[in-house]
Amino acid sequence: MSGPRVAAGSNDHVIGNTTDGADREHYTLVQGDPPVVTPARERLQISQFTTAGKLKSQFAVVEATDESAAPTVDVAWDAPEPDAVPASGTAVTFTFVVRDERGGADWTTRTACVTP
Repeated sequence: MSGPRVAAGSNDHVIGNTTDGADREHYTLVQGDPPVVTPARERLQISQFTTAGKLKSQFAVVEATDESAAPTVDVAWDAPEPDAVPASGTAVTFTFVVRDERGGADWTTRTACVTP
C-alpha cells in the first residue's frame, strides 16, 4: 500500500488542503441603493469525504476575503479503530471536492495506509 502510514486508533491527524489564489475569480457586482459597481471574489467550499475513520468536519471554506497566494484549510481526521483494520492494514481514501460560487467544481483524492 502506498501513502503515509498511520496507526489504527490514532487521532487528530491534520490534513491540509492548499488552493491557488488564482482558483478564485474576481468579478463585479452591482449592489446597494443607489446601485454601485463593487469588486468581488469567489469563495471556495471544500467538501471532505473518507472511506474509513472520521473527519472532524464535512466542509471547509476559503473565504473570498482571503488574499493569500496559496490559502490552506485544515481538517482533523481520526484513524479507524484497530478492530476495524485487518492485520495486513488497509488503504483509506480521502476525496476533496472544491466548488466555487459560480458553478465551477474540481476534485482530488489522496490515500493513507492504516496499520494495526
